[in-house]
Amino acid sequence: MSSKKNQKKPDPVEPFVENAAVEPQPDPIPTSTPEDDSPPSEFDVLKDRLLRLQADFDNYRKRHAREFLETRASMHKDVLEALLTPLDHLDHALMSMEKSLGETDPNVQGVNLIQAELQGVLDKFGLQRMETVGKEFDPMFHEALGTLPASEDIPDGHIVAEVRAGYVLNGKTLRAAQVMVASGNQ
Repeated sequence: MSSKKNQKKPDPVEPFVENAAVEPQPDPIPTSTPEDDSPPSEFDVLKDRLLRLQADFDNYRKRHAREFLETRASMHKDVLEALLTPLDHLDHALMSMEKSLGETDPNVQGVNLIQAELQGVLDKFGLQRMETVGKEFDPMFHEALGTLPASEDIPDGHIVAEVRAGYVLNGKTLRAAQVMVASGNQ
């Protein structure tokens, strides 16, 4: 029994290690060759210059196109932002006309058509009016001017009324909507 305890157990990995031949691997990239000692030919120099010039020109073309698009978008943004105040005034005038003349008056209907046409043009440039009333208040899109009591229709933390319309340009907030928010504290 004691002789069994003193016997060493064979290592299952050892036969593989003993039989494995270690061969040196060749360098994938030779460090020096007879060609390296000679200076590059004129053809190689000109080819290298051509490749670099092509890459530089390609980078210039891409940068110029990107800067052009950024400038164009910035100009659109500036023009559209300048149109928001007159658009607000048109909305207020239309609401006032509807109250005094009624929705069926031909003048009110004409101004409605003008407003719809103007909004269609602005939509083509990516300007969208935010839908706010009844939505949950989000400080990324809304500016709270005050609170009003919450009701059964509009729960606490949701928008009760819109004071000034907000607009989104190509998915980014151009102008936050000014709103009144429902509050449970009465």
